[in-house]
Amino acid sequence: MTTTMTDQNRSSQWQSRLVATDPNSVESGPSEDWSMLVHDLRNPLATVNGYAELLGRRAARGQVRPTDIAQSLRHIQDAVKTIERLLDQFRTGPEARSPGASDLIEVARHVAGQTQPDANGPQRITVLPAIDHLLGTWNRVDLERVLANLYDNALKYSPTDRQVVVTLSQAGGWAIVRVADEGYGIPSLDLPHVFDPGYRASNVAGLAPGTGIGLATVQRIVHCLGGKISIQSMQGLGTTVTVRLPIRREGSSTS
Repeated sequence: MTTTMTDQNRSSQWQSRLVATDPNSVESGPSEDWSMLVHDLRNPLATVNGYAELLGRRAARGQVRPTDIAQSLRHIQDAVKTIERLLDQFRTGPEARSPGASDLIEVARHVAGQTQPDANGPQRITVLPAIDHLLGTWNRVDLERVLANLYDNALKYSPTDRQVVVTLSQAGGWAIVRVADEGYGIPSLDLPHVFDPGYRASNVAGLAPGTGIGLATVQRIVHCLGGKISIQSMQGLGTTVTVRLPIRREGSSTS
């Protein structure tokens, strides 16, 4: 897998470094597919566990209200549906995927709600769309996997008091998603390798558990959708991941 440095702006305080990846370099086999599936199952399983633990804590204090139960069950049921969709996708294989009409903004908000299950804590993910709807023909499971991995990374590699901001917009025939955090950032020497399966940045050892598979999964899915992904980061200041997806609709083509 090849990555190339395409932009270095040393005149600003941000000193941004942009890594662009070659969309023709994505290769995988059954073993890699399985590793990515197992990795992506962790997010909905964490949602189920998080809401179950939340209900348990409130029950122990005698503070469970009917609305708490209803909300937790709704999130748990949504997570179970996500697990079922992931398993169905793995069972049928990528050639059997059926893209349908999806609103990327709705999916972004849905995944944000699933990614932060602790109702007692602050809502750390803020979704800021520039438009009301962003409709395209995409496989919903693909979108959920991309966003869940990006959200999870942003939360995991940021202090718990920092926000993650998700912006969505459209430029011509492209949908643009940016996930920005104010976390630990990525050292410049690690940037060219962040999409390599199993690779983790040198500054996160001991800070958070991880397998180094999330970004590799995101890159692969984005490229399968005909899109592009890039990362802008500065150690100590944070990271912004930008995903561009072609908007395909019935009777139209990407410009």
